[in-house]
Amino acid sequence: MIILRLPKKKALVDSIMVKYRRNLRRGLLLGDIAHSNSATYLMVPDEALSAAFLYSVYFKAKEKGLKVEAMYATSIDLDKVLPENVKKVAKAWTSRRLSKEEVSMLKNRFITPNLLEVILK
Repeated sequence: MIILRLPKKKALVDSIMVKYRRNLRRGLLLGDIAHSNSATYLMVPDEALSAAFLYSVYFKAKEKGLKVEAMYATSIDLDKVLPENVKKVAKAWTSRRLSKEEVSMLKNRFITPNLLEVILK
């Protein structure tokens, strides 16, 4: 899976999103879109036409001076990566709603250190 991170709320990014969604609907591309507060993520599998479109977006964004980042997703073992407190909350979430304490304990915390530790072993 190739992931492209684009800054949110730029005119160029908005026009790219329209083009990306149109090509997804037409079945030309495989992929998905995700949004965070500060970025838009375009995700495509390792299929050549989808990768070519993503590269065209990457090239155009770089040309326009936008801070764009390309990443490649790899398989991970969540049992090894996730901290115990995250796993405990996840197991509880399967059978009931989370309490405010459980949500506040994990909200805006990141698992990157755990992820890097497992990947770099």
